[in-house]
Amino acid sequence: MAARLDDARREMRTGCRADTLSGITALAYLHTLLISHQVDTMAAVLPRMQLALAPEDTQEWDGWVHLMRGDAAGAAARLQWQYFGGWFGGERVRALVELGRQDEAHATQDSMLAQARAGYFNPYVIAKGYAALGNTDSAFAWLEHARDQRTHWLIALPWDPMLTPLHADPRFAALLRRVGRAP
Repeated sequence: MAARLDDARREMRTGCRADTLSGITALAYLHTLLISHQVDTMAAVLPRMQLALAPEDTQEWDGWVHLMRGDAAGAAARLQWQYFGGWFGGERVRALVELGRQDEAHATQDSMLAQARAGYFNPYVIAKGYAALGNTDSAFAWLEHARDQRTHWLIALPWDPMLTPLHADPRFAALLRRVGRAP
């Protein structure tokens, strides 16, 4: 699997170099770096992504870099989660939990749930928030909801660092098999 991720990173990097203004290519490359945990590479390429991405996009990705580097305060300052389709909502919850700001973490999670009740909100993101809060049962329930909705974010399921707390649970291996992501 690692060889396939290496190939994907090379292809995405080539695409970004070929078209420095393509937001889609830039996001695909960043997602490839995310699922392969290439934090330092992401930090290095983000300044060059500013040609292709809105400032809010690069701010959110930079927040992810800060979180993965253990800088919860820097992450919380950058992860505004309402932008970018809510993709970084779970990361914001985790940053707030790590900072001991439990009330804000729960308020962020509640806000995502309210959006889900009012319309669509990515269930995968809600699952990541529950994982950050330590609510394993709710995290799995929302991952099942994501599977039922066939959200394409499940491609990151085996590698998403936000879901690492769930890996030891037998339900995680079962879910990986059901979505075709088992090793």
